[in-house]
Parts: sequence; C-alpha cells; structure tokens
Amino acid sequence: MALDPYAELQIQRDATPADVRSAFLRAAKRVHPDKGGSAEAFARVKESYRILIHPQLREKYDRTGMIEEQEPDNAMALKIGTLSHWLMLALNSVDTPEQVDMIAVMKRLIRETNAEMQEGVRKTEAAITRTKALAKRFRRKAEDDQPNLMALVLDGQLSQAAHQLEMLRLKIRSNADTIKLIDEYAYDADIQRRAGFVLSGWNNSTSTS
Repeated sequence: MALDPYAELQIQRDATPADVRSAFLRAAKRVHPDKGGSAEAFARVKESYRILIHPQLREKYDRTGMIEEQEPDNAMALKIGTLSHWLMLALNSVDTPEQVDMIAVMKRLIRETNAEMQEGVRKTEAAITRTKALAKRFRRKAEDDQPNLMALVLDGQLSQAAHQLEMLRLKIRSNADTIKLIDEYAYDADIQRRAGFVLSGWNNSTSTS
C-alpha cells in the first residue's frame, strides 16, 4: 500500500509546518506500540512526518507523488534513534503534548533516569569494594597448590560488576550528550503562545491607560 503522508497524519495538503508537527505528535501517541498501536503504523507516521516537515521532500511528493528515500549515516541514525526513544517516552508521559513544553519534559525524563543510574553507580561501586574485601577472607584449609575456588567465584562477580559499572557510566555520558542535542531545539507549546498573547495584550492595555 502506497504511503500517503497527509492521510497518515490526518491533515490537509495546505497544512503549515506547525500543523504537521502537531499532527505528528497526536498520531505518534495514537499508534505507538506502547499505546496499543503497531511498529508498522508507527514507522509510517514517522516517515510521513519526515516527508512533510522537509520542504524539498514535501514539494517533490506534492508534485510527483514520489517519496525520496533517505539513508542516514550511522551517526545520524544513532541520534535519530536516541531522540525517538526519549520523545516517545515524553509523549507517553503527558496527556496534552500540544500544551506542554516537550523539550523540558524530555530533559526532565533524562535527568531523572541519570539520577537513578548515578545511584546504581554508587551501589555498584560499594558492592565492588565489599566483594574485594570478602575475597580476601576465603582461604583453603589445606596448604596445597589447589586454586581458591571461592575467590575465583568472587573474581567472576567482580568482573561482571565492573562491566555493569562501565555500562552505567557510558549511558550517563550518552544521556548528557543527548541533553546537549535537545538543547539545540525549541518547542512551541500552545500554552506558551497563549501566555505571550495575554502578556502582550496586558502591556498594550497598560500603555494606553
């Protein structure tokens, strides 16, 4: 079945970029697999957004009905995948994404996750220290050349804990980089636009009084 990005996002052909973004947020939340949708439907919504938010891709589709394939490089694909992960978590955490600063929501979720992982780092470091101390307490009663199996078991646990610790630190650094990436973007929430209108109106009224 051919993809009709306008039908997927349920918008008209004269929709503005702001309309496209709002429609994408609604559609993504509706068809996300965690909300009862399917991976296929979610992929179609993301592809529709990619086409309609890009002026050249949209113009080509409107003119020819053809969709230009895009093959992102590995670095770009990784960024897109990371942003998609946090954006979907953010969308699933609010009821009205049009009225909330989704940038702030994404950053809050990342910081909360990093705080949890920092606690995991502290616990893992403490476990490593304790395990090293315990390993020194085990000895064989017989003074022979047989290996200390108890110490070997604990060494294996130390190796696993060290790997877990490194993975936690990598994820924390990756999340910090993601916040920097998100900071390159702004989000126009409806409530912000209304607040600006009210403030502008108040300033005008006070200046004429």
